[in-house]
Amino acid sequence: MNQKKVNIRLHITLIFTLLAGVLFCNCGGGGGGGSPSSSTQKTPSDVLSSFSKAAQTGDNTAALSDFTQSARNALQAPLSNKQNLSALGDSIGKAVEYTKTENTAVYKSTYVDNGTTYTFYIYLIKDDNGAWKIRGF
Repeated sequence: MNQKKVNIRLHITLIFTLLAGVLFCNCGGGGGGGSPSSSTQKTPSDVLSSFSKAAQTGDNTAALSDFTQSARNALQAPLSNKQNLSALGDSIGKAVEYTKTENTAVYKSTYVDNGTTYTFYIYLIKDDNGAWKIRGF
């Protein structure tokens, strides 16, 4: 198997591992509400961009700061691998808004493996302070 195929397979494995670990666990929330404490509050797009940039540079601490506490706890081990973190950052960096309400947002991202397109969703909520956080995939 050549290097490109190995990297793509690793990427798919990472996404499915994260989906199993986050979506199917009870990750709690971070609340749903609160009002922003400042007019400089990050938007959901800002949060995803921040995560993507931190992940692509391998900054695990900065990347995990964009998650709710419960999601951060669930993802700390899988995202401690810089290659996994970078691959996820690449995919999330391409996400587009799917739906949004006052306190929740869903973004959609896709990636292609051997001609097959895979889609996954990123779920964000407002925490108790009104800050947007990634809740899961």
